[in-house]
Amino acid sequence: MNRRTALVLFTAVALLIAAGAWRWHTARVPEQGAVTVAGGDAGGLPRTGADAEGFDAKALQAAVELARAHQSGGLLVTRHGHLVVERYYGHADVGTLVDGGEFSDALLMVAVGIAVAQYGQPAPVLSGADPGPLTAFIARTSRLAYPLFLSRNVWQPLNAAPARCVGMQVSARAVDWLRVAELLLHDGRFEGTQVAPPGWVLRMRPSASSGDGPGTGLHGKAATPGAEPFASDDTFFMRGPSGTRLWLVPRLARFRAEHPDVDVRIAATHEVLDLDREGIDVSIRDCSLANVPPGAEHLVGEHLAAVCSPAYAKQAKATKVPLRNPDDLRHHILLNLHDPTGRWPWLSWAAWFEAMGVAEAIPAGTLTFDQYDQVINAALHAQGVALGRMTMVSQLIRDKRLVTPFGHQQRLARAFHAIFARAALARPEARQFVDWLKREIRREA
Repeated sequence: MNRRTALVLFTAVALLIAAGAWRWHTARVPEQGAVTVAGGDAGGLPRTGADAEGFDAKALQAAVELARAHQSGGLLVTRHGHLVVERYYGHADVGTLVDGGEFSDALLMVAVGIAVAQYGQPAPVLSGADPGPLTAFIARTSRLAYPLFLSRNVWQPLNAAPARCVGMQVSARAVDWLRVAELLLHDGRFEGTQVAPPGWVLRMRPSASSGDGPGTGLHGKAATPGAEPFASDDTFFMRGPSGTRLWLVPRLARFRAEHPDVDVRIAATHEVLDLDREGIDVSIRDCSLANVPPGAEHLVGEHLAAVCSPAYAKQAKATKVPLRNPDDLRHHILLNLHDPTGRWPWLSWAAWFEAMGVAEAIPAGTLTFDQYDQVINAALHAQGVALGRMTMVSQLIRDKRLVTPFGHQQRLARAFHAIFARAALARPEARQFVDWLKREIRREA
């Protein structure tokens, strides 16, 4: 991707790994604790055609068709501040709020830079994944809560539509996230206005040799070893919300290193598909032990545990409501997965309390999210206590970004299995991938 191009792709069910591209999940923003971030008049970005911005029109159309084929929510492309493509699919439209993922981290760091420039105080050193010291720094220096400071100093200058903020996590229209992308591409400038102090965003951005900008949500090419090379060394990217990235994608580089001649495409979906008809070689499926498909190969069992960030556990102890046993949860915020159809009854707090053999606690409050990765992201940012699927959060626990305050893990009558398409049974690369996956799982044990 050219360094002056920002591309945003968001989807509810599919994940396509591509350098410089980001998929987004539409978010059901929880009302409890959500604060409106006021913006400007939300005027549209200037539009132009593909030819005027030097794009291959046929290649862009192919991207549009690919986004539609993979059940994406939309595809938006800008260059030089001009909107070249804006397409929405399914239930998404221009007003749909999109969970920002790591863009929220970048927004916070931009706001910190503005506070440093305005009030002349050095920013605190970020320790771990806890953004608390940064939002506290903004509140202390400006005497404004973070959402209000963000509104006055970033969101209104970007002329964006009103957004929603829970803690430091922001949900906004896809086209407004593109305004943020333009800000990051042009060292804090947007449509001729210097929103962030000159040089601040450049310091945030990773160098050509670095893997990421610590705490900024920005990653460079070193963060994607084994991937197809970027067209430009100064390309950087952010990881958007996707449960797949919590576990599988960070390890794909090792498979690529071992098998450089094998290309891997990942499609994340909750639907049970006909593998041969859809052209899928291997399915990694989470299913009940009572309903394992014939020929499936066991990969790893499912365990659950209550998890929270170290900062949240420390705050709980400081406020004299420590997390010592499940009954203590009545003093805390529980993070929930929205499951209106009852698809994941085992991933509910009611089922967890029952399995633990204790009465269900009525919490001090709840936050509910449409996607599981959003639940875990909220836990990482000290928003409450979540139910952690060990298959997806074990690395976060090893990295001490999450803790299990009660220690106990609940073993579920479920497991992940590898299922081969009939056409893939004779393909050695499909076998290689599953064998590699098993080795990775044993490495984690």
